[in-house]
Amino acid sequence: MRLADAAARAIALTAARSDSTLAELAAEQFLSTRQVQRIFLEQTGLPFATWRTRARLNLAVSALRRGEGMRGAVPESGFGSRRTLRRALAREGVALESLVPPQPGRSNAARRLVRAGA
Repeated sequence: MRLADAAARAIALTAARSDSTLAELAAEQFLSTRQVQRIFLEQTGLPFATWRTRARLNLAVSALRRGEGMRGAVPESGFGSRRTLRRALAREGVALESLVPPQPGRSNAARRLVRAGA
């Protein structure tokens, strides 16, 4: 394994939940921003920003499917707000309703409130 690959792996482990910029993450691993972008594109087929958004969405989707709602999914996934998470889901064509597990004994109106993060 190349040293740059190990550094990119270290960045990948923290990037989704971190508020750090790509430049800050790269500097922590003694790489340039361009090196990290090139490594991520080579290894994932995605630009770093796209990869990071999808990694965050994976974390958010997991939280939503566990029933944590938007209040739990936003901080766990590294998105700055509910609005940002909703926009990212919409860009990927994911309906928020499809991620909220049905809860026995709750009406559809109550379920909509859960989906909205109320």
